[in-house]
Amino acid sequence: MLLDDARRLHARAVETGVQATLSVVDEMQHVFPFLAGRAPEADEEVSRSAAWYRALQK
Repeated sequence: MLLDDARRLHARAVETGVQATLSVVDEMQHVFPFLAGRAPEADEEVSRSAAWYRALQK
């Protein structure tokens, strides 16, 4: 249910001209980044998020 909502929100944002990124990692629950340091998928997602944030600061 949360994934479907996220996909709809992302699609609507893009349709209205908002620059948006939706990151979906198969087989992971919606709070999986909290597993950073214990799951490689979480470490990779945190790294992607950090890179996105750093790019905004430039």
